[in-house]
Amino acid sequence: MVAYGAPGGDTYWRARTELDTDPKTSFFTPADVLQRQARRRPLIVEEDYNFPAIARGVRDVVRAGGRAGLGSHGQQDGIGAHWELWMLQSGDMTPMEALRIATIYGAESIGYGADLGSIEPGKLADLQVLDANPLENIRNSTSIKYVMKNGELFEAATLDRVWPSARKFPKPFWVQEREDLDALRRRERQ
Repeated sequence: MVAYGAPGGDTYWRARTELDTDPKTSFFTPADVLQRQARRRPLIVEEDYNFPAIARGVRDVVRAGGRAGLGSHGQQDGIGAHWELWMLQSGDMTPMEALRIATIYGAESIGYGADLGSIEPGKLADLQVLDANPLENIRNSTSIKYVMKNGELFEAATLDRVWPSARKFPKPFWVQEREDLDALRRRERQ
């Protein structure tokens, strides 16, 4: 995400992602914050970015038996880790290699490999259920339908809990304000 010696990878993805029209990003990010983030779209030619070269170096280290971890550096809530995953895979890694870095290798690199990072007996079972296979296309990593955390299952789009019992997640104030404003505009048009 932060590539020293070249423009950061977040600028690459900001120029290629419609953050302000993405329903999930709009739900979880206040509109004024999202508008500022969505406007950061610098015009940088593609060959000025060095994240594919960095990713090839990471690939070589991992294939030689080393470890790497994924971190989005706080550049963009929500989708930033996906951007980082996609950039890792851009260095000629297989999607599985990139996913291992994002899961088990990352857990091992911070000393939690015995507790996190893979689905095994005795480990915490926080996981995501996807609508599409990231092994076919790494960008399918954003097709999250459900999230399991601490034995509870949540809808990814709303954080409504669906198991073990249903419970609505309170709408963020910016979503409620937007809905109230939209309702007022509809009434005024009638």
